[in-house]
Amino acid sequence: MKDQSGRIIAVCGATGRQGGAVCRSMIRRSWTVKGLTRNPDGKPAKELAGLGVEVVQADMEDPASLRQAFDGVDGVYSVQNGLKAGFDRELVQGRNVAAAAADREVSHVVYGSAGPGGERTGVESWDVKIVVES
Repeated sequence: MKDQSGRIIAVCGATGRQGGAVCRSMIRRSWTVKGLTRNPDGKPAKELAGLGVEVVQADMEDPASLRQAFDGVDGVYSVQNGLKAGFDRELVQGRNVAAAAADREVSHVVYGSAGPGGERTGVESWDVKIVVES
């Protein structure tokens, strides 16, 4: 496994199932991980901090907090939960993450999505991801 010490990744939704798994995986690969969460005092955030994740308060609804969190990072992992937040909010959040990453000239962004991709399906939870990706 290549040593990635010194490389920094910001993980949006770090205290969720998918974001948490990404944080743990990247820590095992010697990345410096900034775990973004709205609630840095919650139990999931404290568990991540115990693993070596730098827990950062940020909200995908707040572009300024994202820009601040993305300062100096090499990559961003972005995942939104449209089933929880609503698909209109998922679209806003995804666009906010992309804009903040572009503003901070982040070299690599991974957008965690699902569905068949490419064409609209009529399944709202998949179709909103196509819009965010474009």
